[in-house]
Amino acid sequence: MNAFIQTCLRKKSASGGILRPARYAVMAALLFAACSMQALAADDFYGVLSLAVQDDAAAKLQLSAEQKSKLQSLLDDRENKAVDLAMQLKNLPAAESEKRLAAFRQESEAKGLALLDAGQQKTLERIRLGRLGLASLAEAAVAQRLGLSEEQKKQIADVLEKRKQELAKADEKSAQVIRDTSERALATALTDKQKADWNSLASADSSSPPAEAAATTTAKEQAPDKTAASVENTPSAAAAPAKAA
Repeated sequence: MNAFIQTCLRKKSASGGILRPARYAVMAALLFAACSMQALAADDFYGVLSLAVQDDAAAKLQLSAEQKSKLQSLLDDRENKAVDLAMQLKNLPAAESEKRLAAFRQESEAKGLALLDAGQQKTLERIRLGRLGLASLAEAAVAQRLGLSEEQKKQIADVLEKRKQELAKADEKSAQVIRDTSERALATALTDKQKADWNSLASADSSSPPAEAAATTTAKEQAPDKTAASVENTPSAAAAPAKAA
């Protein structure tokens, strides 16, 4: 919840300003009331729309001034509607709440993607997968593309469930350690070809280590001291990741 509120506070308006404190206070109060005890983030409400308006992603997408303006206006509109949605979700059963939230997110994404051309949509998907990291292996489309076996899917699901439970109890400092550890565990579930295929799907400029880099880190940790130097000098399959999302 805090991550979502902070994202809303940082979000620029179409004129380039920061959200007004009064608007932030209203959103914070309503969203906390409706979603307390849930770790909701901006992505839960807006999906890839929230990613497209970030400065680094916008630069990679080579958005025109008109596209930036339309995307920001759309996001402002969805933020206002998110407040109404939060109040509607307040007293709904968890299953119904998740269903309504998913529908809202899909609508946000569809409206945002409609403002991008085909090439920009593909680039945005690569950026999204890169930011998500190997947790994307849980997505049906990614699993199918990589040809994951049922055994691999189970191993991946177990790793992600363990990460979810650990993150629920983690502080900010230990959360990144948990994510890094899970990335290495997820990498071990893939064959070399699947790691290469995932790297080709995701942007090299990601928030999580590329699959090959994660595997290299795992090998480095397990290798005897005498081979450490050679492991350290092994190049990863993609460039070093950027700041975590």
